[in-house]
Amino acid sequence: MAGCWPLWAVYLGVSWTWCIGMFLPALLWRDFGVWSFAVFALPNVVGAALLGLVMRTPEASRVLLERHRWACFAFSMVTVAFQTYFAAWVARVMGGGAWHAGWVACAVAPMVGGMLSRRAAMTASVAVWVVSLVTIGITVVRVGESGLLPEIVEWPGARPAHELVPLAMVCVLGFGLCPYLDRTFHRGRIETGERSVRAFGLGFGFFFALMIVGTLLTAPLLVWIVGASGTVGGPPVGRLLIALFAAHTVPQLVFTCWVHGAEARATGRAVLTGVALAVGAAVVFASGPTLMKSYGWESGWANPLFGGEVVYRCFMAFYGLVFPAYVAIVAWPVKHGGAEVRRGRLAVFGVVVLGAAWFYWLGFVERQTWWVALGVGMVVAGKLMSRVFVREPRGDEGLSNR
Repeated sequence: MAGCWPLWAVYLGVSWTWCIGMFLPALLWRDFGVWSFAVFALPNVVGAALLGLVMRTPEASRVLLERHRWACFAFSMVTVAFQTYFAAWVARVMGGGAWHAGWVACAVAPMVGGMLSRRAAMTASVAVWVVSLVTIGITVVRVGESGLLPEIVEWPGARPAHELVPLAMVCVLGFGLCPYLDRTFHRGRIETGERSVRAFGLGFGFFFALMIVGTLLTAPLLVWIVGASGTVGGPPVGRLLIALFAAHTVPQLVFTCWVHGAEARATGRAVLTGVALAVGAAVVFASGPTLMKSYGWESGWANPLFGGEVVYRCFMAFYGLVFPAYVAIVAWPVKHGGAEVRRGRLAVFGVVVLGAAWFYWLGFVERQTWWVALGVGMVVAGKLMSRVFVREPRGDEGLSNR
Protein backbone atom coordinates (compact mmCIF):
# COMPACT_ATOMS: atom_id res chain seq x y z
CA MET A 1 0.00 0.00 0.00
CA ALA A 2 3.05 2.27 -0.28
CA GLY A 3 1.50 3.70 -3.44
CA CYS A 4 -1.18 5.24 -1.21
CA TRP A 5 1.36 7.22 0.77
CA PRO A 6 -0.58 10.53 0.42
CA LEU A 7 -3.56 8.84 2.09
CA TRP A 8 -1.26 7.53 4.78
CA ALA A 9 -0.02 11.10 5.24
CA VAL A 10 -3.58 12.22 6.00
CA TYR A 11 -4.06 9.23 8.28
CA LEU A 12 -0.90 10.06 10.23
CA GLY A 13 -1.80 13.73 10.57
CA VAL A 14 -5.32 13.00 11.81
CA SER A 15 -4.23 10.18 14.14
CA TRP A 16 -1.97 12.75 15.89
CA THR A 17 -4.63 15.47 16.06
CA TRP A 18 -6.25 14.93 19.42
CA CYS A 19 -6.96 16.75 22.64
CA ILE A 20 -3.35 17.85 23.02
CA GLY A 21 -3.09 19.56 19.65
CA MET A 22 -6.69 20.75 19.75
CA PHE A 23 -6.60 22.35 23.20
CA LEU A 24 -3.11 22.73 24.67
CA PRO A 25 -2.15 25.58 22.28
CA ALA A 26 -5.12 27.54 23.60
CA LEU A 27 -4.07 27.04 27.22
CA LEU A 28 -0.52 28.11 26.37
CA TRP A 29 -1.87 31.16 24.52
CA ARG A 30 -3.85 32.05 27.61
CA ASP A 31 -0.82 31.69 29.89
CA PHE A 32 2.08 32.89 27.72
CA GLY A 33 0.66 34.71 24.70
CA VAL A 34 0.92 33.93 21.02
CA TRP A 35 4.65 33.09 20.99
CA SER A 36 3.99 29.98 23.02
CA PHE A 37 2.58 28.46 19.85
CA ALA A 38 6.05 28.19 18.32
CA VAL A 39 7.33 26.44 21.47
CA PHE A 40 4.50 23.93 21.12
CA ALA A 41 4.29 23.53 17.35
CA LEU A 42 7.91 23.20 16.21
CA PRO A 43 8.91 20.24 18.44
CA ASN A 44 5.53 18.65 17.75
CA VAL A 45 5.70 18.80 13.96
CA VAL A 46 9.42 18.03 13.68
CA GLY A 47 9.40 15.29 16.32
CA ALA A 48 6.52 13.45 14.69
CA ALA A 49 7.85 13.82 11.15
CA LEU A 50 11.28 12.49 12.10
CA LEU A 51 9.99 9.02 12.93
CA GLY A 52 9.67 8.28 9.23
CA LEU A 53 13.38 8.99 8.88
CA VAL A 54 14.74 7.65 12.18
CA MET A 55 13.12 4.20 11.87
CA ARG A 56 15.42 2.89 9.17
CA THR A 57 13.20 0.11 7.82
CA PRO A 58 9.66 -1.22 8.20
CA GLU A 59 11.17 -4.21 9.96
CA ALA A 60 12.60 -1.88 12.61
CA SER A 61 9.08 -0.74 13.46
CA ARG A 62 7.89 -4.33 13.65
CA VAL A 63 10.73 -5.21 16.03
CA LEU A 64 10.06 -2.21 18.27
CA LEU A 65 6.33 -3.01 18.43
CA GLU A 66 7.17 -6.51 19.60
CA ARG A 67 9.99 -5.64 22.01
CA HIS A 68 8.09 -2.80 23.66
CA ARG A 69 4.55 -4.08 23.09
CA TRP A 70 3.40 -3.36 26.63
CA ALA A 71 4.62 0.23 26.55
CA CYS A 72 2.96 0.77 23.15
CA PHE A 73 -0.22 -0.85 24.44
CA ALA A 74 -0.19 1.43 27.50
CA PHE A 75 0.32 4.45 25.23
CA SER A 76 -2.77 3.55 23.21
CA MET A 77 -4.94 2.86 26.24
CA VAL A 78 -3.95 6.04 28.07
CA THR A 79 -4.64 7.95 24.86
CA VAL A 80 -8.13 6.45 24.65
CA ALA A 81 -8.78 7.39 28.27
CA PHE A 82 -7.48 10.93 27.69
CA GLN A 83 -9.78 11.52 24.71
CA THR A 84 -12.77 10.19 26.63
CA TYR A 85 -12.02 12.34 29.64
CA PHE A 86 -11.58 15.46 27.53
CA ALA A 87 -14.89 14.96 25.70
CA ALA A 88 -16.65 14.32 29.00
CA TRP A 89 -15.08 17.37 30.65
CA VAL A 90 -16.08 19.68 27.82
CA ALA A 91 -19.58 18.17 27.87
CA ARG A 92 -19.81 19.06 31.56
CA VAL A 93 -18.71 22.64 30.98
CA MET A 94 -20.38 23.46 27.67
CA GLY A 95 -23.24 21.01 27.59
CA GLY A 96 -24.76 19.71 24.39
CA GLY A 97 -25.79 16.28 23.15
CA ALA A 98 -22.92 16.05 20.67
CA TRP A 99 -20.35 16.14 23.44
CA HIS A 100 -22.14 13.56 25.58
CA ALA A 101 -22.45 11.30 22.56
CA GLY A 102 -18.79 12.01 21.80
CA TRP A 103 -17.34 10.70 25.05
CA VAL A 104 -19.53 7.60 24.86
CA ALA A 105 -18.30 7.04 21.28
CA CYS A 106 -14.69 7.44 22.45
CA ALA A 107 -15.24 4.65 24.97
CA VAL A 108 -16.90 2.35 22.42
CA ALA A 109 -14.62 3.05 19.43
CA PRO A 110 -11.69 0.88 20.63
CA MET A 111 -13.93 -2.20 20.67
CA VAL A 112 -15.01 -1.79 17.04
CA GLY A 113 -11.73 -0.46 15.68
CA GLY A 114 -10.44 -3.84 14.56
CA MET A 115 -13.64 -4.67 12.70
CA LEU A 116 -12.93 -2.25 9.87
CA SER A 117 -10.16 -2.34 7.27
CA ARG A 118 -7.20 0.01 7.24
CA ARG A 119 -8.41 1.37 3.93
CA ALA A 120 -11.65 2.34 5.67
CA ALA A 121 -9.59 4.06 8.37
CA MET A 122 -7.64 6.04 5.77
CA THR A 123 -10.87 7.06 4.02
CA ALA A 124 -12.35 8.13 7.34
CA SER A 125 -9.22 10.16 8.11
CA VAL A 126 -9.74 12.20 4.93
CA ALA A 127 -13.37 12.85 5.85
CA VAL A 128 -12.43 13.88 9.41
CA TRP A 129 -9.70 16.20 8.18
CA VAL A 130 -11.97 17.91 5.64
CA VAL A 131 -14.74 18.39 8.20
CA SER A 132 -12.24 19.91 10.64
CA LEU A 133 -10.82 22.23 8.00
CA VAL A 134 -14.27 23.49 7.04
CA THR A 135 -15.40 24.01 10.63
CA ILE A 136 -12.16 25.82 11.51
CA GLY A 137 -12.65 28.13 8.53
CA ILE A 138 -16.24 28.95 9.48
CA THR A 139 -15.23 29.47 13.12
CA VAL A 140 -12.45 31.88 12.19
CA VAL A 141 -14.87 33.87 10.02
CA ARG A 142 -17.49 34.01 12.76
CA VAL A 143 -14.99 34.98 15.45
CA GLY A 144 -13.55 37.59 13.11
CA GLU A 145 -17.01 39.05 12.46
CA SER A 146 -17.55 39.33 16.20
CA GLY A 147 -14.39 41.46 16.52
CA LEU A 148 -12.71 38.97 18.82
CA LEU A 149 -10.00 37.67 16.48
CA PRO A 150 -7.53 40.51 17.21
CA GLU A 151 -7.33 39.20 20.78
CA ILE A 152 -5.09 36.43 19.49
CA VAL A 153 -2.19 38.74 18.66
CA GLU A 154 -2.92 41.25 21.41
CA TRP A 155 -3.19 38.80 24.32
CA PRO A 156 -0.12 39.41 26.51
CA GLY A 157 -0.30 36.17 28.50
CA ALA A 158 -0.55 35.88 32.26
CA ARG A 159 2.85 34.28 32.85
CA PRO A 160 6.34 35.76 32.38
CA ALA A 161 7.93 35.03 29.01
CA HIS A 162 11.07 33.44 30.51
CA GLU A 163 8.93 30.52 31.69
CA LEU A 164 8.71 29.44 28.07
CA VAL A 165 12.22 28.01 28.46
CA PRO A 166 11.32 25.05 30.74
CA LEU A 167 8.13 24.62 28.73
CA ALA A 168 10.22 24.26 25.57
CA MET A 169 12.36 21.63 27.30
CA VAL A 170 9.30 19.51 28.05
CA CYS A 171 7.93 19.96 24.52
CA VAL A 172 11.21 18.81 22.96
CA LEU A 173 11.38 15.81 25.29
CA GLY A 174 7.73 14.79 24.94
CA PHE A 175 7.07 15.46 21.27
CA GLY A 176 10.49 14.20 20.30
CA LEU A 177 10.12 10.77 21.95
CA CYS A 178 6.42 9.96 22.37
CA PRO A 179 5.92 9.14 18.65
CA TYR A 180 8.05 5.99 19.07
CA LEU A 181 5.35 4.42 21.26
CA ASP A 182 2.48 5.40 18.96
CA ARG A 183 1.30 2.27 17.14
CA THR A 184 -0.44 4.30 14.43
CA PHE A 185 2.89 5.91 13.53
CA HIS A 186 4.59 2.55 13.21
CA ARG A 187 1.69 1.28 11.14
CA GLY A 188 2.25 4.19 8.77
CA ARG A 189 5.99 3.50 8.71
CA ILE A 190 5.43 -0.17 7.87
CA GLU A 191 2.84 0.46 5.17
CA THR A 192 4.60 3.33 3.37
CA GLY A 193 7.92 1.52 3.04
CA GLU A 194 10.56 3.52 1.19
CA ARG A 195 8.17 6.48 0.85
CA SER A 196 7.84 6.96 4.60
CA VAL A 197 9.84 10.19 4.63
CA ARG A 198 7.39 11.70 2.17
CA ALA A 199 4.36 10.42 4.06
CA PHE A 200 5.55 11.63 7.44
CA GLY A 201 6.78 14.96 6.05
CA LEU A 202 3.49 15.72 4.32
CA GLY A 203 1.38 14.30 7.12
CA PHE A 204 2.89 16.46 9.83
CA GLY A 205 4.32 19.34 7.86
CA PHE A 206 0.98 20.08 6.20
CA PHE A 207 -2.10 18.11 7.30
CA PHE A 208 -1.35 18.12 11.02
CA ALA A 209 0.27 21.57 11.02
CA LEU A 210 -2.83 23.10 9.45
CA MET A 211 -5.01 21.62 12.19
CA ILE A 212 -2.97 23.09 15.05
CA VAL A 213 -2.74 26.47 13.31
CA GLY A 214 -6.54 26.37 13.23
CA THR A 215 -6.48 25.75 16.96
CA LEU A 216 -4.46 28.91 17.48
CA LEU A 217 -6.85 30.94 15.33
CA THR A 218 -9.79 29.78 17.42
CA ALA A 219 -7.95 30.05 20.74
CA PRO A 220 -10.30 32.63 22.32
CA LEU A 221 -13.22 30.25 21.88
CA LEU A 222 -11.30 27.34 23.39
CA VAL A 223 -10.05 29.33 26.36
CA TRP A 224 -13.62 30.21 27.24
CA ILE A 225 -14.21 26.56 28.00
CA VAL A 226 -12.31 27.09 31.24
CA GLY A 227 -12.22 30.86 31.21
CA ALA A 228 -9.22 33.14 30.78
CA SER A 229 -8.93 33.49 34.55
CA GLY A 230 -8.93 29.77 35.26
CA THR A 231 -12.60 29.42 36.16
CA VAL A 232 -15.62 28.33 34.21
CA GLY A 233 -17.14 31.09 32.19
CA GLY A 234 -16.11 33.79 29.79
CA PRO A 235 -17.92 35.87 27.19
CA PRO A 236 -20.92 34.22 25.54
CA VAL A 237 -19.85 32.63 22.28
CA GLY A 238 -23.19 31.51 20.89
CA ARG A 239 -24.60 28.13 20.02
CA LEU A 240 -23.19 28.13 16.51
CA LEU A 241 -19.56 28.46 17.62
CA ILE A 242 -20.02 25.78 20.26
CA ALA A 243 -21.55 23.48 17.64
CA LEU A 244 -18.67 24.20 15.25
CA PHE A 245 -16.14 23.37 17.94
CA ALA A 246 -17.92 20.07 18.58
CA ALA A 247 -18.03 19.31 14.84
CA HIS A 248 -14.27 19.86 14.63
CA THR A 249 -13.28 18.09 17.82
CA VAL A 250 -15.58 15.12 18.40
CA PRO A 251 -14.78 13.29 15.11
CA GLN A 252 -11.06 13.78 15.77
CA LEU A 253 -11.36 12.32 19.28
CA VAL A 254 -13.41 9.34 18.12
CA PHE A 255 -11.07 8.66 15.20
CA THR A 256 -8.06 8.64 17.52
CA CYS A 257 -9.75 6.16 19.86
CA TRP A 258 -10.83 4.04 16.90
CA VAL A 259 -7.38 3.65 15.32
CA HIS A 260 -5.63 3.08 18.65
CA GLY A 261 -8.20 0.43 19.48
CA ALA A 262 -7.62 -1.19 16.09
CA GLU A 263 -3.86 -1.31 16.63
CA ALA A 264 -4.30 -2.66 20.15
CA ARG A 265 -6.56 -5.42 18.84
CA ALA A 266 -3.91 -6.28 16.27
CA THR A 267 -1.57 -7.22 19.13
CA GLY A 268 -4.10 -9.61 20.62
CA ARG A 269 -4.30 -7.58 23.82
CA ALA A 270 -7.59 -7.13 25.63
CA VAL A 271 -9.19 -3.97 24.30
CA LEU A 272 -11.59 -4.19 27.24
CA THR A 273 -8.67 -2.78 29.24
CA GLY A 274 -8.93 0.35 27.14
CA VAL A 275 -12.65 0.57 27.68
CA ALA A 276 -12.13 0.21 31.43
CA LEU A 277 -9.61 3.04 31.37
CA ALA A 278 -11.97 5.18 29.34
CA VAL A 279 -14.83 4.58 31.73
CA GLY A 280 -12.49 5.32 34.62
CA ALA A 281 -11.59 8.62 32.97
CA ALA A 282 -15.26 9.43 32.69
CA VAL A 283 -15.65 8.76 36.43
CA VAL A 284 -12.77 11.15 37.09
CA PHE A 285 -14.60 13.69 34.95
CA ALA A 286 -17.73 13.32 37.04
CA SER A 287 -16.13 13.41 40.48
CA GLY A 288 -12.70 15.00 40.14
CA PRO A 289 -13.61 18.68 39.72
CA THR A 290 -16.18 18.48 42.52
CA LEU A 291 -13.73 16.88 44.93
CA MET A 292 -11.05 19.39 44.04
CA LYS A 293 -13.40 22.26 44.72
CA SER A 294 -14.43 20.78 48.06
CA TYR A 295 -10.78 20.67 49.13
CA GLY A 296 -10.17 24.24 48.02
CA TRP A 297 -7.97 23.32 45.08
CA GLU A 298 -9.69 25.85 42.87
CA SER A 299 -9.09 28.86 45.05
CA GLY A 300 -6.22 28.00 47.39
CA TRP A 301 -3.34 28.60 44.99
CA ALA A 302 -1.80 31.84 43.87
CA ASN A 303 -2.54 30.74 40.29
CA PRO A 304 -5.77 28.75 40.56
CA LEU A 305 -6.91 26.25 37.95
CA PHE A 306 -10.34 24.86 37.38
CA GLY A 307 -10.45 21.25 38.63
CA GLY A 308 -11.12 19.83 35.17
CA GLU A 309 -7.96 21.45 33.87
CA VAL A 310 -5.96 19.93 36.72
CA VAL A 311 -7.00 16.46 35.55
CA TYR A 312 -6.18 17.45 31.96
CA ARG A 313 -2.68 18.50 33.02
CA CYS A 314 -2.21 15.27 34.98
CA PHE A 315 -2.98 13.31 31.81
CA MET A 316 -0.42 15.46 30.02
CA ALA A 317 2.24 14.17 32.43
CA PHE A 318 2.12 10.82 30.63
CA TYR A 319 3.22 12.52 27.40
CA GLY A 320 5.63 14.98 28.97
CA LEU A 321 7.27 12.57 31.42
CA VAL A 322 6.24 8.90 31.60
CA PHE A 323 6.28 7.86 27.95
CA PRO A 324 9.28 9.94 26.81
CA ALA A 325 11.25 8.78 29.86
CA TYR A 326 10.51 5.19 28.90
CA VAL A 327 11.73 5.74 25.35
CA ALA A 328 14.87 7.57 26.50
CA ILE A 329 15.87 5.18 29.29
CA VAL A 330 14.47 1.78 28.27
CA ALA A 331 14.00 1.72 24.49
CA TRP A 332 16.67 4.01 23.01
CA PRO A 333 18.32 3.69 20.47
CA VAL A 334 15.25 2.98 18.36
CA LYS A 335 16.42 3.14 14.75
CA HIS A 336 16.77 -0.66 14.41
CA GLY A 337 13.92 -1.64 16.71
CA GLY A 338 14.97 -0.35 20.10
CA ALA A 339 17.00 -1.88 22.90
CA GLU A 340 15.85 -5.03 24.65
CA VAL A 341 13.84 -4.44 27.82
CA ARG A 342 16.13 -4.95 30.82
CA ARG A 343 15.24 -4.93 34.52
CA GLY A 344 18.00 -2.48 35.30
CA ARG A 345 16.70 0.03 32.78
CA LEU A 346 13.15 -0.43 34.04
CA ALA A 347 14.33 0.22 37.60
CA VAL A 348 16.06 3.44 36.57
CA PHE A 349 12.95 4.45 34.63
CA GLY A 350 10.72 3.88 37.66
CA VAL A 351 12.96 5.88 39.99
CA VAL A 352 13.20 8.76 37.52
CA VAL A 353 9.44 8.97 36.96
CA LEU A 354 8.67 8.87 40.68
CA GLY A 355 11.26 11.53 41.41
CA ALA A 356 10.44 13.83 38.52
CA ALA A 357 6.66 13.61 38.98
CA TRP A 358 6.80 16.02 41.92
CA PHE A 359 8.66 18.63 39.90
CA TYR A 360 6.15 18.29 37.08
CA TRP A 361 3.31 18.76 39.58
CA LEU A 362 4.92 21.92 40.93
CA GLY A 363 5.53 23.23 37.43
CA PHE A 364 2.30 22.43 35.64
CA VAL A 365 -0.35 22.26 38.36
CA GLU A 366 0.94 24.68 40.97
CA ARG A 367 2.41 26.66 38.05
CA GLN A 368 5.90 27.22 39.42
CA THR A 369 7.15 26.50 35.93
CA TRP A 370 10.91 26.42 36.43
CA TRP A 371 10.65 23.28 38.60
CA VAL A 372 9.89 21.41 35.39
CA ALA A 373 13.49 21.91 34.26
CA LEU A 374 14.65 19.75 37.18
CA GLY A 375 12.21 17.05 36.12
CA VAL A 376 13.59 17.06 32.58
CA GLY A 377 17.10 17.02 34.01
CA MET A 378 16.24 13.88 35.97
CA VAL A 379 15.18 12.14 32.74
CA VAL A 380 18.47 13.07 31.10
CA ALA A 381 20.41 11.92 34.17
CA GLY A 382 18.44 8.67 34.17
CA LYS A 383 19.42 8.04 30.57
CA LEU A 384 23.08 8.57 31.41
CA MET A 385 22.81 6.29 34.45
CA SER A 386 21.23 3.53 32.40
CA ARG A 387 24.13 3.67 29.95
CA VAL A 388 26.83 3.74 32.62
CA PHE A 389 25.51 1.38 35.29
CA VAL A 390 23.18 -1.03 33.48
CA ARG A 391 25.24 -3.70 31.77
CA GLU A 392 23.85 -5.05 28.50
CA PRO A 393 24.66 -8.47 27.11
CA ARG A 394 27.11 -7.99 24.28
CA GLY A 395 24.80 -9.56 21.73
CA ASP A 396 21.89 -7.27 22.57
CA GLU A 397 24.09 -4.22 22.62
CA GLY A 398 25.40 -5.00 19.17
CA LEU A 399 21.91 -5.66 17.84
CA SER A 400 20.38 -2.45 19.20
CA ASN A 401 23.20 -0.22 18.03
CA ARG A 402 24.19 -1.75 14.75
